[in-house]
Amino acid sequence: MGGFRGVIASQLINDIAQFEQPILDVDTLNGNIAVLPSRIVADIGMPDVKRFRHYGGDFEYICRAKANGYRAQLSSHLRATTDYQSADVIRYMPLWIQWATSSKISAKWQVIQSLWSLRSPHNVQHMVNSIYRTQPAVPKWKYATFYCRKLIKILGSELIPWKIRQRHIQAYFQRQNIPPAIAQSVLNQP
Repeated sequence: MGGFRGVIASQLINDIAQFEQPILDVDTLNGNIAVLPSRIVADIGMPDVKRFRHYGGDFEYICRAKANGYRAQLSSHLRATTDYQSADVIRYMPLWIQWATSSKISAKWQVIQSLWSLRSPHNVQHMVNSIYRTQPAVPKWKYATFYCRKLIKILGSELIPWKIRQRHIQAYFQRQNIPPAIAQSVLNQP
């Protein structure tokens, strides 16, 4: 299923085995293959491009549609394939795993910078806006607090013994169905 999927009770649907039936009702969707009837746009308007300039708009929009009585469904019949690359896996990995698998200081610095990059799925602004999507405005201190918590988690991960981190990283790769060759290339990155 790749990086674009649905969510039920804060859990990603990322494996075809998670389908008990061909269509699942989900809490939200994200991705490149989301089909929406035009009447939804007529009812709830366009996505909020001011608060969600790059990432998070698909989640926010589907949540808003659901709040207005629409259903969100994920189909096991609509599948796409992709040329799965290490960079794709790395981009979506939790930041502490990106940090742990980065051997160069410059790569670790990029992990920290991704917290404010509009091209990052880990962008603090988008994540906080998504959490408080029903509020018309978010106080600046909430962004700062969220950033500090993320930074502490990243840097604090260094205090966990490598063997334990390695087990958690392997478990993450398995949960995400990362092909073994790609997982190994992520671990062997310079």
